[in-house]
Amino acid sequence: MNNEKVIPFMNVTLRHSFYNNNLIEDIEVVPTPSSAVLMQKIGMIFKPEGTSFNLGASARTLTAVKDIPDKVMLVFLLKNNNPYFQHITELPMYRSGKELFYFDNKNESNTKVTLLHHAEFVSGIDSLKNVDSLEVNLVLQNSPTSVSVENSNGAIVRNYEPDEVDEINQISFDLAEETPDRFAFIINGEKQKPFYCFPSAVEHHFGVIHLYFDLEMLERQSENVAEKYNYEIRFNSRKVYFRYYFISAQIDEDFSFSIRRSDQEEPLSFSKPKLVSLSNGSEALVIISEFPFSFKQSYPYQFSMNFKLNKDTRKEQTIALPFPDWRQIKMERIREEDVIVADAYLYI
Repeated sequence: MNNEKVIPFMNVTLRHSFYNNNLIEDIEVVPTPSSAVLMQKIGMIFKPEGTSFNLGASARTLTAVKDIPDKVMLVFLLKNNNPYFQHITELPMYRSGKELFYFDNKNESNTKVTLLHHAEFVSGIDSLKNVDSLEVNLVLQNSPTSVSVENSNGAIVRNYEPDEVDEINQISFDLAEETPDRFAFIINGEKQKPFYCFPSAVEHHFGVIHLYFDLEMLERQSENVAEKYNYEIRFNSRKVYFRYYFISAQIDEDFSFSIRRSDQEEPLSFSKPKLVSLSNGSEALVIISEFPFSFKQSYPYQFSMNFKLNKDTRKEQTIALPFPDWRQIKMERIREEDVIVADAYLYI
């Protein structure tokens, strides 16, 4: 391809509101081996650039795709290099290790950028069960009259005869020889929740992207080189309640305080101080925010606290408050609600 003219065709950018400038730092994207071979065969290039990657097409791509009756599917794997990604990201708190995030460009959009997921940000709905082979218990009142398996292109890859569904309505589908893809069972004409399959030889990853294209998309792009297909995957920063423990020999429940953000005039809303015993036997006053805050890699503001340790304290003091550590979060039952909290401990 050294002498071939390459036209920018697709761009995929990953963003995360936790990071400075929303530029995610922890996700690595690579094509599957079969997709890498296919791109080489049809004259396409894959070029990673920081938090995004580009696909380029050549004249050879146009020629090759003319002979492919269906849309071409390229598969890219997402590798998460941050063990605390779940802590900083607004996702279900607990996820099975047998799940992955699935993204594709099948959503139509008239905007300059098309999201590869269902909502404004990636959420639990974009997560699929990840399997090597599957056994499903069909929750039906009666035995199903028809069962089939559909892949991500909508093609039926397996039809089950009635006698293949056993007496306890359990069916088995061996996926080990299939290429990585999304599948769904169709039971009595009703599609079930999709799942994803990696062959056992392929390492499981954090997520997967399917990019589809056809000759029409390539021809449209070649006519307008300045306009490529732009896609985004957007993660949102996790929102948590900030909880502060204040430790001092002079402190008591008459502790008075006000906490402010440097970019706001009004004080922030926190609970009344409560005296608690810590695991080391010492006592502390604890307060928790009335509203959650979004974690940030670098906060664009500071917290400060004006306080008096007790009713006998005449002089008010002011200190800068640290932000709780996003690596230390937990889910607790507070105010009759399950919330996620992050703690900070201060000696004052």
